[in-house]
Amino acid sequence: MTLPSPDVPDVSAEQAVSFRVAAHGLDRRRRPLAVRTAVPDYPKGAALRALAARFVDVGPDTLTEGTLLRALSLRGTTHAFAAADAAVYTLGVLPTPDDESAAQAALGSSWPVVGSLGVSAVDALARVTAEVSDVMADGHARSRGAVSETLHGRLPQGWEPWCERCGAHHVPDLPFRLALVAAALHFPTDGPELAAGPRPDVAGHAEARAELVRRFLGAYAPASARAFGEWAGLGPAEADASFAALGDEIVAVRLDRRSAMALAVDRERLHEPVAVVGVRLVPAGDPFLHQRDRATLLPDPDHRRQLWRPAGAPGLVLIDGTPSGVWRHKQAKSHVAVTADLWTAAPNARLTSALTTEAAATLSTTPDEVEIHVNP
Repeated sequence: MTLPSPDVPDVSAEQAVSFRVAAHGLDRRRRPLAVRTAVPDYPKGAALRALAARFVDVGPDTLTEGTLLRALSLRGTTHAFAAADAAVYTLGVLPTPDDESAAQAALGSSWPVVGSLGVSAVDALARVTAEVSDVMADGHARSRGAVSETLHGRLPQGWEPWCERCGAHHVPDLPFRLALVAAALHFPTDGPELAAGPRPDVAGHAEARAELVRRFLGAYAPASARAFGEWAGLGPAEADASFAALGDEIVAVRLDRRSAMALAVDRERLHEPVAVVGVRLVPAGDPFLHQRDRATLLPDPDHRRQLWRPAGAPGLVLIDGTPSGVWRHKQAKSHVAVTADLWTAAPNARLTSALTTEAAATLSTTPDEVEIHVNP
């Protein structure tokens, strides 16, 4: 991995945003469906909206027709990704096999509870994963809650501490989530039930992790190893090692004078912004909004507070590739109500028409069913 030096090229925030807009497929809609990143599916329906923001002909069955897999992935949360990338977004997001420090870091706030049981993090994850796999071997689909309940009595005493929030005994959150990932559970329908799938060979972990780094930098460069770790749910040391493992595939750049990294194949692209014309509505929960250096996308702290809210977060309005406001939608009986609060552009008939057309495409409806309100 190349270290920063005086001749390291500078990348401006504007160039970084332009690169990321194009890398996320938000410069224009495409066909056929070709998903390279993992698309969060929370809140409910987020994945379909994110796909509709990038591709044409996205419908209710897109997540279940076989091209994509909806499963637990990054940080143990629900994502949709190409079925062919199952190893990248399941095996690749797990801590390095037999690495105790990596396992402890992945367990995060759950590690003190697990550590108090007198068991290593590696062994704890292996045991919970084995029990989950054994439970799901009967072929029955179960909700996450049902899987958790079936673990009662299968684990040593103390492994399921009392949870005040849930009002029940259960395995701590992160070990349970990571065990579901390691057991290769996925959602075969658009419902909440999980089913067991084929588990990737653990021997392929290094390559899966390397490809995960490539996908991250291909979407979020310039970025640091720390940002990768936060995105993937890995500790700082493991994130650093994951970057280092790619060697000369990664090159150093400076993002507004801060050290960052990019894929060598993207170095020139960072300095050749893609021209983006028109209005795009980035949905709430979209992977584009999961970039860790939020100030790069939105330098204004007030704009960041409006977009990244702890609850009820809106989506982002892009006008000609530039962040220009936030938007929300609400389904009514006869129409979809869309509200756009703009930061930089004055509302006019042409812009309102473009927002209406874009909202219809992103929400998989027709312009006639969109009732839009645009606020300056």
